[in-house]
Amino acid sequence: MVIIANVLRKAKTQLMAVLILIIIYIFVSAMLIFQLEPNLFETFFDALYWATISITTIGYGDIIPTTEVGKLITMISALMGVAVIALPSGMITAAYINEITKKKSKYEL
Repeated sequence: MVIIANVLRKAKTQLMAVLILIIIYIFVSAMLIFQLEPNLFETFFDALYWATISITTIGYGDIIPTTEVGKLITMISALMGVAVIALPSGMITAAYINEITKKKSKYEL
């Protein structure tokens, strides 16, 4: 339990930075798609919903962009979603391995 607490404490700022970047990306992509697909989204909240669903790679299919640019933004959002999952997982794993290595070297001396 101590190792996990140390890992989360050390990775906290990095994870917060990733979270902030994700939120910024969701808002930027929602603004872009809202402007590029005026017939598709009635409100900006609908665009935020689309951006969140796209970046999490869920893609319910209830809102589908019709223009090429809208489809391109959707594809980029799906790829960003994979990075959103991989990046924090890698950071937590690296911090965990670092903590285990410290504990191991402490006992070997």
